[in-house]
Amino acid sequence: MCFELCSVVFTQMMAIPLGSADSSQVAVALPIHFIALSYLIYRRAAIVDPTRLLLYVGMAATAIIFHIRLSDGSYSPTSLALFICIYSTYIFVIPIERADYIRVVKFFILIATVASCLVWLDWLTQIVGLGKIDLYHVLPRPFQYRDYNYLKRFWFGPIRIQPNGIIFLESSHVSQFIAMALVCEIVLFMRIKRMLFLGLSLLGTIGGSGLGVALLTFPFLLPKLRGPLLLGVIVGAPVAIVLALQIGLVDNIARRTTEFDKADGSANLRFIAPMQAVAQAATGPVDDFLLGKGAGTMPRGKSFLKAFTWAPYSKVIVEYGAICAVFWFFLTCFGTFRRGVPFAISWSLFIQYHLMNGSLNVPLHTIYIFVLSGAYIISERSEGSEKRRVPVRYDRENSFRLTGKQFD
Repeated sequence: MCFELCSVVFTQMMAIPLGSADSSQVAVALPIHFIALSYLIYRRAAIVDPTRLLLYVGMAATAIIFHIRLSDGSYSPTSLALFICIYSTYIFVIPIERADYIRVVKFFILIATVASCLVWLDWLTQIVGLGKIDLYHVLPRPFQYRDYNYLKRFWFGPIRIQPNGIIFLESSHVSQFIAMALVCEIVLFMRIKRMLFLGLSLLGTIGGSGLGVALLTFPFLLPKLRGPLLLGVIVGAPVAIVLALQIGLVDNIARRTTEFDKADGSANLRFIAPMQAVAQAATGPVDDFLLGKGAGTMPRGKSFLKAFTWAPYSKVIVEYGAICAVFWFFLTCFGTFRRGVPFAISWSLFIQYHLMNGSLNVPLHTIYIFVLSGAYIISERSEGSEKRRVPVRYDRENSFRLTGKQFD
C-alpha cells in the first residue's frame, strides 16, 4: 500500500493515451492501482466485501442498462468504461492490524512532508530568480495528464507561479494533500514539530481548497486539542494569520470569494455550477434526470481559458442518472467511512473527494480514499501479545471473523 501511494503521487502528471482523440487518456495511477490490488488478491490479502459488491453491481448495471437506450452514440464509451473500472476497486477490503494501518498513515505523512519541502523549493527557486521548476512540460504531450492549471499565475512579489510542489498537478492538489496529512498527524501522532511544519507548508501553498479541507475537519479535531496543544493553537493562531497576510494567502482567499457569482470563476465552477447543473437536471425531463444524459456529455467548465472538471456528484447525477447516483453515493460512503479508521481522517477524505478536487474519473483521489481509509478491516491486538499476522476467514453470514487466542 505504501509503494502504491508513493508511486501514484510521484507519477500523477503522467497519462496513457487512449485511441486517437487528443483528450482521451487515463492517468498512470490507474494501472498502478490495479497492479497493486492484483498482487494483494494473489497473496490472498484482499477479499471481496459483499455489501460493496452489491452496491457496485447495482451502480454498474444501471449505468450500462441506461446507456443502452442511447443508441445514437451520444455518449463517450471511454468515460463509461473508466467509470466502471475505477470504482470496481471499491469492492475489495484488506484485513490488517491497527499497528499496520498506523504505519501506512505515517508513511503518507512522510510523503506529505516531502511534498511540503518541494513547496518551499518552489518558493526558493523563484525568490532567487531561477523561476519555477517545470517537470510537466518535459513529458511528451501525449503522456501529459492534461486539463490542469499546472503553471498558475500569481502576484506576490517574486512569486509569479503559485507553488504546487513541483510534482503535483495544481497548487490546490498539493494543498489538499498536505491538509489531509495534517489531519492524520493531529488525530494519530500529534508531533508538534511535524504539525507546525505541515501547517506552515499548507499556508505556503497559498491554496484555498486545502485550507477548506482543514477548516471543515477542524470541529472533529477539537477533542484532540487539549492542554498544552490547545494553548499552542491559541497562541499560534495570530502568528498564522500574520503569516497568511504576509504571503498573500488572505488576499487570495478574498479574491476567490468574489468568484462565486462569476460564471468563469474557479470558485463558481467548483461549488456553484455543479449545484446549478443538478438543479437544472432535476427540473428537466424526468427520464434524463433518472437515467442520465450519457457519460461524458457535460461540457468542460472553462475559466480563464483553462478547463475545469465538474464535481463528482454532479457528473454522476447528470450523466448517469439519479438512480445510478444513489448506488454510487452509498458505495463511496461505504468505501470512505470504515470502523477502526478515525472519523476525522475519513471525513477529510470525503470533503476532499466530493467537494474540493472536482473529478469523477481521476483515479488519484479514489486511491487516496482506498489507501488511507476504505481498504481496511482493522483489528486490535491484545495488549502485550506478540505481533503476528492475523488469520482471517469469511463465514457464511457475510461477516469477517478473526481467529486466534488473542481475540475475544
